Amino acid sequence: MILDTNFLIQLEREITKRIEGPASNALESFLSKETLHITDTIAGELASGESLSERKRWETFIRPYPILESGRESAWHYGCIVRDLKRTGTLIGASDLWIAATALSHGMGVVTRNIKDFQRVPGLIVRSY
Repeated sequence: MILDTNFLIQLEREITKRIEGPASNALESFLSKETLHITDTIAGELASGESLSERKRWETFIRPYPILESGRESAWHYGCIVRDLKRTGTLIGASDLWIAATALSHGMGVVTRNIKDFQRVPGLIVRSY
């Protein structure tokens, strides 16, 4: 499974505040049985935020999650998703498109609170937390 940016932001807040919350609870329950990844897009989104703007802190936070890079297969899926969603007038944000494309190219689903947008992507497994 791929952990979406909103999941990781929630997790980082819980860690910083030393509180138990939905993200940490999800990690300990059903997600602990899965191999968890992030994408290069997600890593970039995290690096753009203030709380992980220090390189060492960012590296430490993302270290447990292998980064799936976008490549030729992801680019193809991106194009297919954009065509499909344009036809139905339900296009989603560019970062979410790349996350979904990377997930499809690696045969993975996405863990997110952004169910509404990701469920628009044909064939994508979406899990809320």
